Amino acid sequence: MTKRLDDIESWYDIGGAVSPDDFNWLTGQVRRLQEEKERCKKALNKIAGDISVDTLEKAEVIAIEALEAAE
Repeated sequence: MTKRLDDIESWYDIGGAVSPDDFNWLTGQVRRLQEEKERCKKALNKIAGDISVDTLEKAEVIAIEALEAAE
């Protein structure tokens, strides 16, 4: 995390341009987004694990019937 914050600081040349509170806010946002990304990743993996071939076949049948009904 520290390396990433050092990179952000050097990339945007924000050394003394922002207050410590601003930098703390930025690091908090980065941390929050990383945590959100991990939660989404876990949720997607759970969904992927819950989907079976049988479920996909049923969805295909429903989709085909819906298309036929729409014609």
